[in-house]
Amino acid sequence: MNGNIRLSNIDRITFGIKEFNKMKEDYKEEYYKQHLEPIEFEYHKHKIISIQNDKYFQNDLQHFDYQQIVKQTQNRFNSYLYDIEKDNLITIRNIKWRCEKCFNV
Repeated sequence: MNGNIRLSNIDRITFGIKEFNKMKEDYKEEYYKQHLEPIEFEYHKHKIISIQNDKYFQNDLQHFDYQQIVKQTQNRFNSYLYDIEKDNLITIRNIKWRCEKCFNV
């Protein structure tokens, strides 16, 4: 990615997947140990109360697509939520969960 060209976030996602696929297998294995697969995210999504210190709530999540691989820097990738309507990548951090067993946050 040239530093002078500004890509849309959907282009960053597409480009990142292509770049990720070029990485060594051991790198990819370690990455997958730390990031949820899309099916895993969907399985756990209903337990999320909010992300980013209550900036986004459960009802917001239905408008976002989980993107497992987005390129951040030359050799670094991360998972994001993608708001298609606003072409916005949302960092998944500061998550409040509801426990499945006791229902506590």
